[in-house]
Amino acid sequence: MDFLVFNIILNEGVLYLDTTKIFSDKSAFAYMYKARCYKHLGELEKALKNIERAQVIDMSGEMYNYSYWKANCLYEFNRYEQALKYINEAIIFNADSESYTLKGLCLMNIGEYKQALNVFFRAIDTAKYDTKDVLYWGLALTYYHLGDFNNALHSINRSLLYKKDSENYILKGDILSALNKISDAKINYDKANLISAG
Repeated sequence: MDFLVFNIILNEGVLYLDTTKIFSDKSAFAYMYKARCYKHLGELEKALKNIERAQVIDMSGEMYNYSYWKANCLYEFNRYEQALKYINEAIIFNADSESYTLKGLCLMNIGEYKQALNVFFRAIDTAKYDTKDVLYWGLALTYYHLGDFNNALHSINRSLLYKKDSENYILKGDILSALNKISDAKINYDKANLISAG
């Protein structure tokens, strides 16, 4: 059995786990946690390096979908083209709704809106309840960029059924503004501000 010692360290106001004190260096789990810590600290290259170390240790690939996690890291750092390469690999191994969601978001961010719509629709059918808000938010934002504000409004309303957060209300405000429904837009911006002030 592998035993790990985690040190909690305060670095620039961020608590993270230091997994350097590992009794066995054969723990993919430890390196994945270390990768997540580096991601939160804004250190992309170190995050990716630790994912690769975990992947080498876990030769079976059973513990994690490493391509997904590489794509996820790259997406967080706005490297959408690179993220697409890995998310396409991830989908080959596991075509789940999370992977399709990430692919749709990448496509949307590089301006491939019609492809993004197709991917989001594919993901919605198999999505878990707790990921549907992101999918419908992505759909709404994609429709918004395409200038299809009615479908954007329908999609953001669906997203709000799953999660009433400030991002959803801000986007709904933007869509309503585009539809020239200014008073309704203001109501949604106010809701977003209340949630943010929390």
